[in-house]
Amino acid sequence: MNNERGSAALLGIIAMMLLGLIGIGMMTRSRIELEVATNHRDGVAAQYVAEAGIQWAITKLKIDDEFKGQTESKDFITTSEILGTLSPIGSYNVKIGPDSKTTNKNVRLIRSIGTVNKAKRQINVKILLPVASNSIFNNALFSNTNLNVMNATITGSLRSNDNITLNKNCEIIGDIFIRDSTKISYNETTINGMINYNVPIIKIPAYNENDYRNSSLLPDFLDGQTYTLTDNLSFANDNFIMKNNSYLLGNGLIYVKNNFIIDTKSQMLGNIMIVAGGNIIISDHAILNKAILLAKGNGQIDTSAEITGCISVGGKLTVENAKVIYDNNIIQFFNLPTDKASPFEIIWDY
Repeated sequence: MNNERGSAALLGIIAMMLLGLIGIGMMTRSRIELEVATNHRDGVAAQYVAEAGIQWAITKLKIDDEFKGQTESKDFITTSEILGTLSPIGSYNVKIGPDSKTTNKNVRLIRSIGTVNKAKRQINVKILLPVASNSIFNNALFSNTNLNVMNATITGSLRSNDNITLNKNCEIIGDIFIRDSTKISYNETTINGMINYNVPIIKIPAYNENDYRNSSLLPDFLDGQTYTLTDNLSFANDNFIMKNNSYLLGNGLIYVKNNFIIDTKSQMLGNIMIVAGGNIIISDHAILNKAILLAKGNGQIDTSAEITGCISVGGKLTVENAKVIYDNNIIQFFNLPTDKASPFEIIWDY
């Protein structure tokens, strides 16, 4: 009897030990799975934090010219926290500096290390900054041939690959860029800037009509009509004419196969870029709030028109009795090409 009781007790102890071992194993497995899940979560978060560091660096280079100059010859290193609701989520360490493998001063190398708890992720990026001095979009007015300005106020620089003529009470609040001294004439004109000679020829960038044919088609405007852009890209298969007292609202790029024409007292309100295969004609009292106007042909800006943005044409540009104010904000809104490098050409290396 005692032997049976002893055997039963022994079996019970063995069973309890087995159950204990199983329990410990399950707890260990659960802990490992939890650690794996936590590490994966923190790894993903660290990746996003590292990308946040890259985006901070790109934004800093884009808006801070002094910072861009500082990083041309030496490295800049900074650490910043990403704040959550109650406590920091993690931090990124960013290093920005020149590329020792090239003599191109417009190249920057960015290294961003994101840290969340024990997880770390690193992203390396090479950035080619825009060649700003060779962009037509850095000027309030640009023409490939003759640029004529009469009785107008221009805030921003003027540039032409050919002649510039200024007369009849013009006020130019900015610099002028011209081929040589024989190409410019000015009378009854106030120039609050420098006249720069011997500048190189720059070209209108190429925009291919076929790239926009499948985008939203724009309707014909009626007098007094208001139209709001619903897509980033729109296409006009012929002329695009905004009739008297009409309104175009929203943000986006519009490719016009032929001519772009704005009639009397019409308005464009928003970040809007017009690329016209023909000419651009802006009639009197038209208002373009934030606009980039680019024509392969000629440009004509008439009486009392007000434009904030910039105008560039592949032919002749005439601005008479109008006001043009250069706005760098809309230049930054669009990804605009230059003749040597696209703005912020990025090579990502994970």
